[in-house]
Amino acid sequence: MKPIPVKKTVQIAAALFLLTACTTKETDCMPQDDASPMPITFAPPAASRAIVQEAEEMETFYVWAWYEKDGQSTPVFRRLKVSYNGSAWVPQYDDSNPQQYWVNGASYRFYATSGIGESDEIGSTGVLTADYTNSLDSDAPDLMTSDTYTVTCDKSEGQPRAVPFHFGHELSRVQFTVKAEEGVAATVTAFTLDGCTTNGTLTHTYSTPQSEWTESTSQSFSRNGLDLQISTTGTDLLASAYGEKNHTPLFLPQAIADQELTLTYSLNGESKTATLPLSQGTVGEWEAGQSYRYTFVILPTHEIEFEGVSVEVWHDNDIPLE
Repeated sequence: MKPIPVKKTVQIAAALFLLTACTTKETDCMPQDDASPMPITFAPPAASRAIVQEAEEMETFYVWAWYEKDGQSTPVFRRLKVSYNGSAWVPQYDDSNPQQYWVNGASYRFYATSGIGESDEIGSTGVLTADYTNSLDSDAPDLMTSDTYTVTCDKSEGQPRAVPFHFGHELSRVQFTVKAEEGVAATVTAFTLDGCTTNGTLTHTYSTPQSEWTESTSQSFSRNGLDLQISTTGTDLLASAYGEKNHTPLFLPQAIADQELTLTYSLNGESKTATLPLSQGTVGEWEAGQSYRYTFVILPTHEIEFEGVSVEVWHDNDIPLE
């Protein structure tokens, strides 16, 4: 699969509580020849409420950092966990990731990611390897990667700025809407979604930035025994079928070829089944960071018609987090 560039940037507010008290471990991390140690802190840029309130909410992200000085590379943070406590983003310092302090003259590299597994890592060269598995039965994590933040510490210019992170989605969001024409009383009783790639291994190179998925696999998702009343304004198929208002299916970026949606629906006691290829739309591939909505219309003839596919804004950005 060809490398997939991050298409959409989401700015996250990381309003972090700063820990001012020093433990013994933190004191060990202070430069011993520095009379005025300056702690590394994280900035609060603008945030999208959708990130922290909707189904794909970002509850936690992780930070890796290194600095170079005098030809030596030194790790700063390795998988530092930063969690949202309901009002602010708080770094979870511990013995393996204590509070760190700026080293004068050192050149720093910071990386962050969200939605990864416990064993996923970012190496010292700035490459993330992450295994991802999704199921429509539950809300999958919104896998995201940040821009690389680089800075050289010069304390003669005062306290270095707090470290900002701007995140981009690595997955595609796909939704299906079924509508009925005026006067048509239709009910969806079952569906099957075939051929969609949901699992794989992401290799993300932060310096480019560039993403590539390998070892990807496809799945078939089915839901039977439904009783979804289809409205003239449209019914969100997957959200309604799984009984969750904010259920948002996330898929690996992929070319559209054999993917198809099979619907079983009834009208006036008559049951019908229609298989709807997703390739009939104008979208040739699902790209990282994009949100797609496929719309189908049930006609008075009892046939179902493909209305189109739209590319929508995933999140409204730059909403202050209060």
